[in-house]
Amino acid sequence: MNEELYFFTMSKGKCLCLICRVTVALPKKGNLQRHFLSLHKNYENHYPVNTEFRKQKIKELKNQLTTQQLLFQKPIH
Repeated sequence: MNEELYFFTMSKGKCLCLICRVTVALPKKGNLQRHFLSLHKNYENHYPVNTEFRKQKIKELKNQLTTQQLLFQKPIH
């Protein structure tokens, strides 16, 4: 539910903001909410909660994160 409310996901054992890729030390609801509302308030207006538009944006951001992580994992020959 944190993904849909605050654009956070778990990545490599850390709670990661999908928007700015910052990790939060303690993945508590209050910490996630404070981060989201203080740094990404505009997302609340552009991508309202419980809309397909918001779900699509989360999916897009997760795909970008996965692509970035795979890029850094591939060995260089």
